[in-house]
Amino acid sequence: MVGIKEIKEQLSGCYSSIEFCSLAIMGDELTNIATMIKFSNASILGDEIEVSGERRLKLIKGKLNFSSLDKILDDISKGKLKIGEWQIKFIKNIDIPNIRFNLDSWNYGEWPVLRYFDSQNTVQLDSDSIKKECVEFGHTDIQNLVKYEVGNPTNENWCFFQLVAPIYSKIGEVKIDQGKLLVKVVHNREIHPLMLTVEFVAFDSNKGVIQRYRVPDIAQKDNKMTETEKLFDMPKFENLEKASIDIKLLHRELGDIAREYKSLRETVLDSEILLPPLFLALSLFKPKDRLYDMVIDPGSIEKKDVKKDDRPQVIFENAVCELLSAGGIPSIRLGEYENLLAKNGNVKGSADIISYDTKNGILFVISCKTKMPDKNSVDSIFSTSQLVSSHLKKEIWGFGQIIEIRPIIITSQKSPALKEEAIKYGVRIIDSTVLEELFKIVKIRRFTASDMDVTNRSPFSIHPPW
Repeated sequence: MVGIKEIKEQLSGCYSSIEFCSLAIMGDELTNIATMIKFSNASILGDEIEVSGERRLKLIKGKLNFSSLDKILDDISKGKLKIGEWQIKFIKNIDIPNIRFNLDSWNYGEWPVLRYFDSQNTVQLDSDSIKKECVEFGHTDIQNLVKYEVGNPTNENWCFFQLVAPIYSKIGEVKIDQGKLLVKVVHNREIHPLMLTVEFVAFDSNKGVIQRYRVPDIAQKDNKMTETEKLFDMPKFENLEKASIDIKLLHRELGDIAREYKSLRETVLDSEILLPPLFLALSLFKPKDRLYDMVIDPGSIEKKDVKKDDRPQVIFENAVCELLSAGGIPSIRLGEYENLLAKNGNVKGSADIISYDTKNGILFVISCKTKMPDKNSVDSIFSTSQLVSSHLKKEIWGFGQIIEIRPIIITSQKSPALKEEAIKYGVRIIDSTVLEELFKIVKIRRFTASDMDVTNRSPFSIHPPW
């Protein structure tokens, strides 16, 4: 635990303002029920104070320049808080120089924080309606402070005060990269990097191997936040099922400020480095270059290598389906069932392949083209995706499942000009350039939505109704 002195010495340069929020009750004096003061790196032009409330309750909130800190702390040590024209009485004085902050890594957004919390037990909440308003009134942070305490018969005389100091340093990313463990650290440039250490502990059946890395004093950037990364050597694990990693970010004066603990298996899965076993198995039966030729240039496949009735279009569809499935995205070639038929038998839409990215909940409705796609191709797959979306919404909406339907055209041609035009209509085009990249990726790991160049949100999304 650290005190206000250490926080001011180590972190003051990170802060530009103070966010405050007080819920108080009016009697002879305005008396604190719950107050939170939080240091912030947000810049403000001037003090911002907002007051609301009816009858006896007042909510006073806003932002002050960080230079006001010493005055605020001095007031609180004397049992009061003066904000603008409002003065809030605290039931007791708080010994500011001797308060101790605890690390809280989970409850205050993306950054770990140091938090001081104090409760006092003589404010009188003498009616059920006031207790109820305390729970439902005002600022979210104040609600969180009081909703489990105020109004509880065993705690009806309690009021609260807390100070929150974010530590603008965190572990940004942990993943396996080229056989090593990559750890990224993001921190405010005002926190001297030499105060920060990354500790990597690899556990294997209760045995631990420790590596430490002092964050370097890198050049300061114009941006408030800066990032550094370190590649740690991965030890040889005897028991992969029981292996785990523990990453800590330590500050020389403030102690442990962030931690990532996970099994080796989780780390591997998060890093998306698993080789697709289906592609490896397929390569035993079909040479890798043969599948490549069938996707990139289906018209060049010699007749002796395919069935006599297989046209380049059929060869291409089969090969694309195999490539996607081998890359970890289950795919079905529709073949003779490619048309969506109306009740009267008329064709109202068509697609060549349907694929489902199980990890991200994305259903791809795919049209395959061995020739250069045109605007009609874009319109056709777009309308087909609308029909698929409409039908799936009726079937699975009630189960709370979230699915995105993304229309895609996959072509063996290069079509950079049409790509941008198609995006305007919510259709993504995977041309031969992207297919080349997919062949490189499938030899290393499974596909992701971003690999397929379809990172934009779909125009069709199915969400549960709640």
